[in-house]
Amino acid sequence: MTDSNQRLQQWAHAMTIVAGAAAAVTLVTGLVLFKLNSDEQERVATLGVLQEHLKLSVEHPQFADGKYVGDEKEQYEWFASHALFTAETIYLMQEGDEGWEQTVRGIVERHANYLVSEKQRCQDFNPKFIEFVRGAVPGLNCESR
Repeated sequence: MTDSNQRLQQWAHAMTIVAGAAAAVTLVTGLVLFKLNSDEQERVATLGVLQEHLKLSVEHPQFADGKYVGDEKEQYEWFASHALFTAETIYLMQEGDEGWEQTVRGIVERHANYLVSEKQRCQDFNPKFIEFVRGAVPGLNCESR
């Protein structure tokens, strides 16, 4: 093999290594950007869930703080169930984020009287969420199966 052929072959090997490294960097960059985009989409979806709850709170201000008058109990129970669903959804989507967990705790605590005084179908909720709710509302009243 001539000297120029040998140099050309070494150069080709070097370029193969460079191309492989560039592909690896591109792959890692793509994965990082995918994760960042996924996290952002999850935050946007979480905000949408919270906004829907806040919209209902504005439409039904008499229920937003966990209060109702006698004949409104059925409507309040619907509202409280929706609030729990909202809290669970946010909790599961943003688990471990202290700011979001504080938001969830606020939603749950507003309905503490209801959660303590009325039997709840805790088995319908995620066990981790129920554990979180028990921390916010120690007297959570779960019905037995």
